[in-house]
Amino acid sequence: MQKQLTENSYSGLMNSFQQNKEYEWRNRNKTFKEETVGYPNRIMFSNCLERAMIDTRLSCRPIAVMCLGLNGLDKLECEPEAKEAIVVETGKRIKSVMRRGDKVSRTGSNEYFVLAKDFPHISLIDKITSRILDTLSQPFRVGDSEFSVSASIGCAFYPFDAEDKDSLIGSAKRAMAASGRKKESAPDFFIDDRREEMLERLKLTNLLCSAIGNKELELYYQPMINVDTGQIA
Repeated sequence: MQKQLTENSYSGLMNSFQQNKEYEWRNRNKTFKEETVGYPNRIMFSNCLERAMIDTRLSCRPIAVMCLGLNGLDKLECEPEAKEAIVVETGKRIKSVMRRGDKVSRTGSNEYFVLAKDFPHISLIDKITSRILDTLSQPFRVGDSEFSVSASIGCAFYPFDAEDKDSLIGSAKRAMAASGRKKESAPDFFIDDRREEMLERLKLTNLLCSAIGNKELELYYQPMINVDTGQIA
């Protein structure tokens, strides 16, 4: 009888433990992931961005933050469920054209953020944003209906455009707003007029980081000579 009670107690304890773990896991997902699409929410994206900025300071490799919003979604003549289906499909399309390791996050009702790192040139970000706009230009099918919406993308770079994560996110959102004011669908960058300068700085930064890692730098001292005495001054 005593053995049977022990086995029952052990089984009940394990069931209780399993239920608690599942409860904790569900709460964790609610805290850090957007429930509809399962992508990181604003809290988790902020944490990922903060870690990426720390890595940038150690590795000299810049990161890009892209902010994407859907235009005219509120004006579509359809049910709220259909609009939500469009937003969910938007996330899937963005994810399908991103590289492995890039983070896609739903941070608002019709807003997504993308964190991209380990890119050799800023021109690669141009290509990524173009791929996003291309895939979103295709009609969205919900049930028997098709809907077309446009998207605006803004991009900002760390450490070029901001010194902290909140400022970086704000820069990307302002760039997105500027993109939304354009007639054509095209991405906007926070400091567009400094694109060439940023490209050169990025190229030089990458070369210097590689040179340090490969021990390719040499240090020379050039003495200052007193022309009257010929002595080192």
